Amino acid sequence: KFKEPGAILMQVLALPIGFILAGSIAYGWLKLAPAQLSFNPLVLLLLFILLIPIHEFIHLLVHPKAGWTKSSIAGVWPSRLLFYAHFIDPLPRNRLLAILIAPLIVLSLLPFLACVSLSINSGTLFLFAVLNALSACGDVFACLLILIQVPSGSQICNQGYWSYWKSDPE
Repeated sequence: KFKEPGAILMQVLALPIGFILAGSIAYGWLKLAPAQLSFNPLVLLLLFILLIPIHEFIHLLVHPKAGWTKSSIAGVWPSRLLFYAHFIDPLPRNRLLAILIAPLIVLSLLPFLACVSLSINSGTLFLFAVLNALSACGDVFACLLILIQVPSGSQICNQGYWSYWKSDPE
């Protein structure tokens, strides 16, 4: 078992990472491709509601067979305030890292790079990318825990909320 905080404490500890990620995306975007921003609370709420399933779907796409196995599940864990895409069988460490980081790359970094390189000025894409960067804080926190504690070439599996690793027998 590797050391990880409970779900609520993890979210509290990860939140500063989210602020740094969201702030970095926002700063870079506004500096390099200023967006026309209008903070309509309804639009912000709709973007956030739309973001959650898209974010989790991207996690699923990086699962083995793009999530089309009995081992891939997605859901909501209300008591832990978590939405999740989960693979119930062991995964190689680096595959799990890719699964965790994929939504940040696809929904925050790629739109930022595309808008900057193509001089696209989109407030909606800006807000979506920044919200996703904030939302990815737990994923990035989990990546850091894995990189610090789990040797390369190991397998990782979750049982309930807790994570376990074992060295690859090869």
